[in-house]
Amino acid sequence: MEFHEPAHTLDVSDHGLGIRTDDPVDPSRAMDPGQIVYVYGDGNNHFGYCRVIWVETKTVGSPSQAGLEFMN
Repeated sequence: MEFHEPAHTLDVSDHGLGIRTDDPVDPSRAMDPGQIVYVYGDGNNHFGYCRVIWVETKTVGSPSQAGLEFMN
């Protein structure tokens, strides 16, 4: 299944990045630890495949934050 979830980078390290979604995540497409995602940056930048390490949503219907680990 493919879909796009707009997000902003919170931080970047040698091993991964933290993101915050722009909008609340649809519960039917929630990010889960262990899930593999492909991350696009601005313009032609691509971070590549990442594994979701942790996800935090403060309240139902609010944007989520997640920690992603680079896979490539």
